[in-house]
Amino acid sequence: ATVEPATAPLQSYISEGFGRPTNCVPLDASGNVNTNQDAVPIPDPARGYNPECVESSITGTAFGMGLDNPALHGPQTVDGNYALGFAGTKAGLGDWIVNTVVPGDKVLPQVNGKDRPLFVNTTENDINSTTASQFIPQGANTSALTWPMKPGPAWQTPVGVYPENPGTVANNPDPICAGPTHTVHVTNPGFQSHGGSPFENQVRNTCGAKMLHVAAGQSIAPNFHFHTTVDVPIPTKYAGYMVDDVSVSTDKRSTALGEVAGIGNAPIGIYDWTGRLLHTVTSDYNGQYELIMPSSDTNMCPNPANACPNVYRFVGNDPGQPGAPNVNWNPAFRTISANFDAWPGIITPADNAPTKAVMSLEGPGAQFSVPAVCAPKVTDPQIFAVNKPYIKTSPGNGTMTLTIDGQGFGATKGSGSVRLSDVGGQLPTTSWSDRHIDVTINGNNISAGPHTLTVTNNAGTTTTNGLTFHVIKGGYNPTILEVGPTRTYRVIQDALEAAAALPQTSPTSQNALVVVYPTTPSAFTPMGAYYENIIIHSPVKVQGVGPGGIRPDGTFVLGTTIDGRFFWQTTSVSETNANTDSDTTEPYLLAWENLVTSLTFMGDPEPPIGQTVTVLAPTATTYKASYKPAVDGFTISGGESRDFPANIGEVGGGAIVEKPATDELPGQVAVQGGAVLVYHYANNFQLTNNLVQANQGAYGSIRVGTAYPTADDGPNHNYDVAISHNRIVANGGTNLAGAIALFQDSNNYSVDNNEICGNHSTEYGGGISHFGYSTGGRIDHNKIMLNQSVDEGGGIMVGGELPAIGQLSKGSGPVTIDHNYIGDNLGGDDGGGIRMLMAGNSPINITDNMITNNVSAHEGGGIALDDAPNVRIVNNTIAKNVTTATAPTSNGMPAPAGISTTRNSKLLQASLPAT
Repeated sequence: ATVEPATAPLQSYISEGFGRPTNCVPLDASGNVNTNQDAVPIPDPARGYNPECVESSITGTAFGMGLDNPALHGPQTVDGNYALGFAGTKAGLGDWIVNTVVPGDKVLPQVNGKDRPLFVNTTENDINSTTASQFIPQGANTSALTWPMKPGPAWQTPVGVYPENPGTVANNPDPICAGPTHTVHVTNPGFQSHGGSPFENQVRNTCGAKMLHVAAGQSIAPNFHFHTTVDVPIPTKYAGYMVDDVSVSTDKRSTALGEVAGIGNAPIGIYDWTGRLLHTVTSDYNGQYELIMPSSDTNMCPNPANACPNVYRFVGNDPGQPGAPNVNWNPAFRTISANFDAWPGIITPADNAPTKAVMSLEGPGAQFSVPAVCAPKVTDPQIFAVNKPYIKTSPGNGTMTLTIDGQGFGATKGSGSVRLSDVGGQLPTTSWSDRHIDVTINGNNISAGPHTLTVTNNAGTTTTNGLTFHVIKGGYNPTILEVGPTRTYRVIQDALEAAAALPQTSPTSQNALVVVYPTTPSAFTPMGAYYENIIIHSPVKVQGVGPGGIRPDGTFVLGTTIDGRFFWQTTSVSETNANTDSDTTEPYLLAWENLVTSLTFMGDPEPPIGQTVTVLAPTATTYKASYKPAVDGFTISGGESRDFPANIGEVGGGAIVEKPATDELPGQVAVQGGAVLVYHYANNFQLTNNLVQANQGAYGSIRVGTAYPTADDGPNHNYDVAISHNRIVANGGTNLAGAIALFQDSNNYSVDNNEICGNHSTEYGGGISHFGYSTGGRIDHNKIMLNQSVDEGGGIMVGGELPAIGQLSKGSGPVTIDHNYIGDNLGGDDGGGIRMLMAGNSPINITDNMITNNVSAHEGGGIALDDAPNVRIVNNTIAKNVTTATAPTSNGMPAPAGISTTRNSKLLQASLPAT
């Protein structure tokens, strides 16, 4: 942007912070007036349009031909050197004196009518490293060190008189200090105690001016050394930006037009090395921000600059601190951290680039700022919460009134009903309204065990996520442990530890039912959430009263919420903030790691971290089909991976794995996050009737098992896992999966009756990813819609693990995909709806699905097959799917939109039967 010539009053007006320049004309990259600006028109004082100017960095990269002719506007061959005289003549040859002009302070009052200098030239009198730290190499013998440490080697004592530079005389190119003379005299006590200056009492020229001898074909670059006028290092300025690393901005109002899209109004927390929050800054509309932080005061560092930089950790899209959450934390994006140096007086670019955790929509010529809306219709029945999710019968005490709060039940019952699974007929109701139902439960007439509670309204629509209701009697008699403000336990993990401590005198004696009621709402927990990251490690069912919810008119019902957003905080948490029984607790991260360290469980003893719910198995037979471990009736949110898992080592490069391995396959680092991690041997685990939203995981938000397991991981079995009747909304994954990840040896899994909407993967399977060899998996009766993958499989991905070079993948194993609605999903490469990749010769059935309106940027908007020769596609409706031919792998030519298939690889073809 250009600014009108500033007058003295205007300069004063600006410097005092009263305003900004106006009437800036928008220019394009060539310096011409930009007439293609819909949102930023040219100023027109006649119409009273006098917009303020915006200082913004240029996000593009300039390329030039190295032209030295300023008239051609090309960059100089050696940027930053001096151009004396005119090119092609000898007018610039000879001796020149270059003077520096020290900028003045525009904030502090003037002295004798002049601005105070911001800096002074460094002379032989000045030194500031005599009291600095001593740096010891790693592995050095420190037994002889004393405290306080002494600085490094003694100062060199000169012999004779030192010129500015030895040999710097006429016709040499070295610049010579040519300022006024002064007599060297040290007054700094620390400097004096270390021998003073080797130039004491000598007459020297100051170095604010230097003489240069310019000869033909030479390049002169004199250095000038300054320091602040006080013994405080000048600060660091950060020029930062928050961008969505996988989206391009199409917003003509943004300075990022055509670049990665900026994330506006996002919180960025600045932390020191101990994890203390120092400051929080918010990005502007364009995703940019500026920040000044203290720099380093540590010198004598073993580097050429001598100074050691300070280091700050920038947490982009920071959820905040316990007790002080950031209200502008945006769950549509990941949280990401990065470290940045803080050098004195340096402007440092600070880049936080989280990826999306949700599907986003774009229209021609504009980018919408809201994610896909996946909320149910207000007329659809939703169970928000019940008063009590169990009945324990005893002689003379077998009935209760079950209250159900929610919405969409209908003003009158009509043909509506409330039912329990495995119970014939509907339950008797004593009151019915659109938002509240009272039900009479007679436990004596209902079979023992867990039953699924559902509501069907008069229009015939049934709840997606119901609630498990437990009838406790006879052979179904788990120990009940209750969590809530007036219950025995105030923290979920405390109840889980009590469950794990139950005696194991019989096969069923340790079975427990942990019932969790909402905690007391407060400014910190307005919806009664538990800010915990729980670990399940014994035979236990964790039962909430329902996910809660907010109605369109603003009224709400408290449910049971587990929110893991504060896991990464390293400061202690007070009792009121953590819902704990003690006055001070360990930081979330430290408490979680200490608990994991104290446990014995199957698999690598250092599991991934950051997930809201972790399921560990003490033995291979801990979890039995006779009492299935479960999490039911919750909102699960806030799980985040914080750091990106890397595929390349930061030191030395090369592929990395979580633990040393004997192969060279791509691996993973110990970072996960997300909603739920089902680790190893958590057989029969049930995740049912939950609202899973706003979680970001490295390998999917709901993760079962481990991709590319190494020898250290051990057996990776997670058999008979069920993910059923959940609403899984607006979750993200970085590697291999988005919402749900089913990795190797997840045999006989069931993903059924879920609503999977608005999820995003930076790689495969925005909705569901079956990756690696598992047998007997079923994906049925789900609504899988508005999910996105940057690479393959917007809705569903079924693939085999990448093998070593020259070997054939083991494939995916048998899978059934049946009776699903798969619509409006986007694959950034192949397979908008369903993608089969290296599935191998295992039988795969795709039956009775509705596969419509999906988009692929390459092939197979509906279904894309690759190395999947044993697939039956029967009785499906596959319609209105689209391919755009815009993927990097596309040649721009039209590709099949409904179903596409490619030629089998040579390795797979050679392994197939001849007939």
